[in-house]
Amino acid sequence: AVIAHGVLREQTIYAALAADVDGAQTPWKKIADVPDGVVNEDLRGNTIYLMTHKDAPGFKIVAASLDRPDAAQTTVIAPSRDVVESLGVAADGLYVQTRTGGFGRILRLPLDAAGTIAGAPAAVPLPYPGSIPALTTDPAVAGTTFGLTGWTQTLLYFRSDAALTVAKTDLKPPSPVDASAYTSAEVQAPSADGTPIPLSLIYRKDLKLDGSHPTYLTGYGAYGTTIEPGFDTLRLAWLER
Repeated sequence: AVIAHGVLREQTIYAALAADVDGAQTPWKKIADVPDGVVNEDLRGNTIYLMTHKDAPGFKIVAASLDRPDAAQTTVIAPSRDVVESLGVAADGLYVQTRTGGFGRILRLPLDAAGTIAGAPAAVPLPYPGSIPALTTDPAVAGTTFGLTGWTQTLLYFRSDAALTVAKTDLKPPSPVDASAYTSAEVQAPSADGTPIPLSLIYRKDLKLDGSHPTYLTGYGAYGTTIEPGFDTLRLAWLER
């Protein structure tokens, strides 16, 4: 049972066996509360995986026991420079979506029947670098379906199976606009205090990089909001000039 607190992202989570659910007499066990910083969860067997920002500004994934919610939690994905964005359990394992700068990554951690991690994480090979606006899993089906878009690649949806083989789906047709004349590059730009900031450059492939061309520069970084790679046909009107 998950209690959502309106605009407050942090959840309160309880667990009980389905056979014991009996109205006000249900013996709920509290798994997490608002101070635990949990914003997403999924489970396999008696193990629940929690996405939390407690002691992890970029989020982390921890595992907890539904039988013993008071027991120590196990860190599955430790906090790092990568930001954890979502998680989901499929028949073949736990899929975790992360982001480095604006660019997405998907990790698969194999699980056994009890929900215990049964091997090392492996990365799903993405067709091209970009952002992942959606990632879905089904506990009864192996693999994951995800969306992927880039600065010069239209949003498409792909399917990865248990062997981490990625194939394009027909959930959405590609844009009819040809962006093959353009490319993008990723660099780091130092801010006023020296902090490296991810910077994306988008330009014609034949452009002379001599500083003589007009440039549109934009950025944002407050309130946890980032500008992530995405395909925009209006942007091509600027790039053509």
